[in-house]
Amino acid sequence: MDVKRAPEWIERYGIDTILLIGGSLYAQGDLRGASQALREAIG
Repeated sequence: MDVKRAPEWIERYGIDTILLIGGSLYAQGDLRGASQALREAIG
């Protein structure tokens, strides 16, 4: 699971879905920026 696929999962399963995405956020090197990108992607 990564940020690029997050919108697809939200569309498929709805907004009440929990995304287990922490590992890919840490892999970005900038946790704050990666978290912001995730919020924008599913927002």
